[in-house]
Amino acid sequence: MVKRLSENPYATPVTGTDQNHSYPAQNGGDWRYIPLKVLTILATIGLVTTVIVDLLVVGIDTAGGMMFDTFNDFEAAPSSGTESVLLIVLSLFALMSLFVFVFNIVVICMFMYRANANVRSLGALGVENSPGWCGGYWFVPILQLFKPFGCMKEIHQASQNPSGQEWKSLKAHPMIGPWWGAWLIGNFVTNFSLRADISGMIQPETIWILDMISSCLLIAAAIFLIFILRSINSLQESHAQKVGI
Repeated sequence: MVKRLSENPYATPVTGTDQNHSYPAQNGGDWRYIPLKVLTILATIGLVTTVIVDLLVVGIDTAGGMMFDTFNDFEAAPSSGTESVLLIVLSLFALMSLFVFVFNIVVICMFMYRANANVRSLGALGVENSPGWCGGYWFVPILQLFKPFGCMKEIHQASQNPSGQEWKSLKAHPMIGPWWGAWLIGNFVTNFSLRADISGMIQPETIWILDMISSCLLIAAAIFLIFILRSINSLQESHAQKVGI
């Protein structure tokens, strides 16, 4: 959280100090360092839950498709009680996946906001993306396709050496690119599969294959993101200890 709760998170803060730490005069200097430990734990729990739930969905969907010819045909009535139970369980896990997805988006936006504010408070200069927009870009059409990636890359670079502008020459975490690629392609395949299923333009068997592909990609994205967030948390904690915060 910023020191003044009433201020606009998208606005540029003024330079200032508090009793604990002096803040550098840069794009927005008046930020307080707050450890990412709690947000990292929450994000890890949410992402691990996503992986588990998605694996269960894939497993049930695969087993049901192998056992029953009508399992992946939403227009066909269940052929047995067992198929009905599997369909109910699958629906429950799919609903749970939706709730976990919303939770993850909220926590990740909070993490990116705080991580960006932290590198500013630790001394990083020339940080282009504001803390507020690190979360806001996720909800802006077109910009959501590339800006969150840029924000995460910038946060990780600055977290390695948040002093001046030396961080700009550092390489970001090697999993940031694969994470964003898996996330984008996975969501694209999911949306295409849903539209194709509603329109009836593709056979149920093809829809099932697309769903498996998207699930695998989104599971991979969640795993990559866990490593990225934990790395950022570790880097910031290490630097905060060095400067005595």
